[in-house]
Amino acid sequence: MTTTEHTHTEIRSILSAIPLFSALPEEKSLLLAQVCSVERYTIGKPVIGRDTLPEFLYIISSGRVRSLYQDSANASVQTLRLLGSGDIFGWVSLMRRKPTEIVTVSEDAVCLKIPSSALSAVVNAVPALYGKLSRATDPAEICALLDRIYTNDPKKEIRLNTAGFSGLKDFALQLYGSADVVDTGFGRSIPKNDLKWFVSRSENPEYQEGTRFPHDITQIPASLSLRLVGLDFSDNLDPDIRSEEEGGSEEVFEMPEMMKMANSGTTAGGGKAETFNYNPEPEAKSTSSKGFPFIRSKGDAVEESMACFLMLGKYWNIPVKKDLIRSVLGNQFSRNGQLSLQDCGGVGVLLGLKVQVVTFQEQALSRLKVPAIIRWENSFAVLYKVSAKEVLVAVPSSQGVKTIPAQEFWEKWSHKGEALVLDVKPDTPESRFGFDWFLPSINKYRNVLAEVLIASFFTQIMTLVNPLLFMIIIDQVIVRNSFTTLHVLGLFMLVIAVLESVLSSLKTWLFVDTSNRIDVSLGAEVIDHLLRLPLRFFERRPVGELSSRIGELERIRQFLTGTALSVVLDAVFSVVYVIVLFAFSWKLALLSLSVIPLIGLVTFFVSPVIRKQLREKSIRHGETNAYLIEVLSGIQTVKSQNIELRARWNWQEKYAGYVREGFKPVVTGTLANSTNSFLSKLSGLIVIWAGAWLVLNNELTLGQLIAFRIIAGYITSPVMRLAQLWQNFQETGMSLERLADIVDTPQEGGKDQLSQIPLPLIKGEIRTENVSFRFRENNPLVLKNINLTIPAGSFVGIVGESGSGKSTFAKLIQRLYSLDEGRIFIDSYDIGKVELNSLRSQIGIVPQDPMLFNISVKENIALTNPEASDADIIRAAKIAEAHDFIMAMPSGYSTPVGEKGSSLSGGQRQRIAIARTILQNPGMIILDEATSALDPQTESKLTDNMIQAFRDKTVLFITHRINSVKGASMILCFHDGHIDESGIHNDLMERKGRYYSLFQKQTASIPSLEGKP
Repeated sequence: MTTTEHTHTEIRSILSAIPLFSALPEEKSLLLAQVCSVERYTIGKPVIGRDTLPEFLYIISSGRVRSLYQDSANASVQTLRLLGSGDIFGWVSLMRRKPTEIVTVSEDAVCLKIPSSALSAVVNAVPALYGKLSRATDPAEICALLDRIYTNDPKKEIRLNTAGFSGLKDFALQLYGSADVVDTGFGRSIPKNDLKWFVSRSENPEYQEGTRFPHDITQIPASLSLRLVGLDFSDNLDPDIRSEEEGGSEEVFEMPEMMKMANSGTTAGGGKAETFNYNPEPEAKSTSSKGFPFIRSKGDAVEESMACFLMLGKYWNIPVKKDLIRSVLGNQFSRNGQLSLQDCGGVGVLLGLKVQVVTFQEQALSRLKVPAIIRWENSFAVLYKVSAKEVLVAVPSSQGVKTIPAQEFWEKWSHKGEALVLDVKPDTPESRFGFDWFLPSINKYRNVLAEVLIASFFTQIMTLVNPLLFMIIIDQVIVRNSFTTLHVLGLFMLVIAVLESVLSSLKTWLFVDTSNRIDVSLGAEVIDHLLRLPLRFFERRPVGELSSRIGELERIRQFLTGTALSVVLDAVFSVVYVIVLFAFSWKLALLSLSVIPLIGLVTFFVSPVIRKQLREKSIRHGETNAYLIEVLSGIQTVKSQNIELRARWNWQEKYAGYVREGFKPVVTGTLANSTNSFLSKLSGLIVIWAGAWLVLNNELTLGQLIAFRIIAGYITSPVMRLAQLWQNFQETGMSLERLADIVDTPQEGGKDQLSQIPLPLIKGEIRTENVSFRFRENNPLVLKNINLTIPAGSFVGIVGESGSGKSTFAKLIQRLYSLDEGRIFIDSYDIGKVELNSLRSQIGIVPQDPMLFNISVKENIALTNPEASDADIIRAAKIAEAHDFIMAMPSGYSTPVGEKGSSLSGGQRQRIAIARTILQNPGMIILDEATSALDPQTESKLTDNMIQAFRDKTVLFITHRINSVKGASMILCFHDGHIDESGIHNDLMERKGRYYSLFQKQTASIPSLEGKP
């Protein structure tokens, strides 16, 4: 924990952005800024410990902390929620005057600390601030309260599990959403609702913490100084009902005194408890709580099998791409004339599911794992449930999900005993992304968007007024030769035009500003999600394709907040215009609107064609971008191999394909738009033709005809835009599909990541149990049954031939990949069950080709520790044998290194990367071929330096140069995915095994340096 400098102005700026303090008077805000201190906390450090009453209220300036709950019954620690920038904590304990919160650092964090004494002084002077605190609650308070309520209930866990909760924490989070708070220190009465009220703080021995407050008391004297929390208990979990049923009694517990805060005498309104920016991650729902979706299809085998996957997609809430399934199954059907369960299994793999084709006898039917896909009456069906008595099956060609007796089902089943069993995996994508994903961000700016809608409303009203004024001028003013009325109407039209321009400008400014804010917010969310995806995701997708997919975000946002909103608004006002048209002439109105069904028909037939063309265009665009980025990233190879011309030809071929595919939707769209434009003009001609006939027959005035024509244009134009909107909707749907590939992919660690405990400061012991790993399903194992123990503080040399599994083993220790089998322990902690960030932040790794950024040498070394002193940076550089060449550079440590370190040699880049890791001072270091570009002398010096500098820490040194690890405390020799030998250098040489063979080959091919200066 270190102190960080912040100016009073910076602190006041942070305070003003916190809802709790945003309305403070200037002098009180200044007072808090003056007494506020700022602390930096490193990952894993406790901020508020168990049974500790904090002396401060904490505000997170940057980083994240973890709010924990420790069950008093079994002492297990669970994560309640993660708090980030702008969140506050410590206040609940101060309000209850009792240790309530347990908080540790999840990511390196900077916190503002307001002393409780200063907070109390400000609260005394600003009743509104106390009002906010007194009406708010926190999951930590509810957990502590439930812990006391259920202290003597031996059946607590059974009750909670029966009600569908995995534990008290889940129950507390459920109650938190509807919880309310009454604090008599602020003079609030108990609302009349169905909540049960419990004492959370009391200075009166008559009311103890965790006791039920009498329901017949609605107005509490302020002298009692109680804090009550209202909870929405169901009957089966209601403590009162529990006590009555079991003949128990509620136990009384003593409660410490509440923090003294003056009572202003002001009465607060009876609203719900404030939540202080709490946004819990949605709980993963078990499939048992879901229904059994049904999708009907009476097509061929391809359509019916696709319907089965669509049902399973709804069942598991996973994304299913219909076009992809139709294409894959269609190809198999056209090739073989039929579809098999194996073909369907291939589709299951594409969807990220675990698949297995099984065969069994009738007596094993009830033990079949479901859901499963089976062959049924020349097609396919989904088995949802099986038992010894009956089977629940969904047949796409039937009327719905049917329950069939098991015996009857087996007799009717033509392909008896063969089924495709499917199940989700931890990395199976989930359908989280769609138009509703954008709603929270749009809802955040609903007030501004409402202003835009109001401005649009008045703009449309003014638009409607103009043709009506034209009608009056033509029919009344000109006929009666009234100059005075003409001038008045003219001025009125001028005012309308000015107001319309002002409102349109204001609407545009608000729209653009809001859209930009939404762009920044959504973009940050997508990038944050992208960076937290597993390494496998990036290995299967080119960088250019990912960049192209992220670019789709702006198109979607533009559609939602721009095109769609404007067109829908126009369509709503079109109804008003239609009413006005019928008021003029119902005959002419019907003629004018007769082309609208034709426009809809054209759009209906053209849209599927455009959608298919747009998908092909997107694919070609991603391929072109990916190739260009690949060429530019490897430009040195391109030039050194003299393949510039070939690279240009390849890009030109891909770009030509993209342009060719991009031209197709343009042609199709132009044809559709031209047809619709012709129909729109036809509507206008019909209006003039028929309208003139009505004028000649004295059924319509000339002014009414002109006004009718103008207003009719107001209808056909939105209809045309609606037709265009459908095409835009198709494009946006494609953008959603492409971006969903990123957003729907689960982050590293899976759903349980937030609830994992942080890894304490590591000592460095590594133990593996039967570790096996392969990069892809059905591929051969890269690591096979690895069992080893590395003592803490060991310097471990890892050698072996290329492809033997050395680097893969190092990546598994960092959890860059998930194990297929086995477990890895660090200091007896299973790394698969600890928070990922707490693991990786304590392991420093230097790869063979390290990444340097286009900043100075000093900034690259201090990248993971930006507050490091110059002395520490120089020390790290000296250990890495980098100081001398850095000082020889034009600007020393201030010299820019160029993009990816392009101005440095490979050995220099590696040494700067090693210095960066040394400065990080991790608990464990992994050097993965990190010295491969160094000469033997420099490598030997660096190795000796590392052994001395990290003699108390575990270092894994992966290398092909066996001479570099002769002094290691342990050497592991990998071969073909397993550890062939292990020990120290002398022992391995005496065994004359694989290590001896590798050493002899290298020493025979490398001249000895002994005796040379």
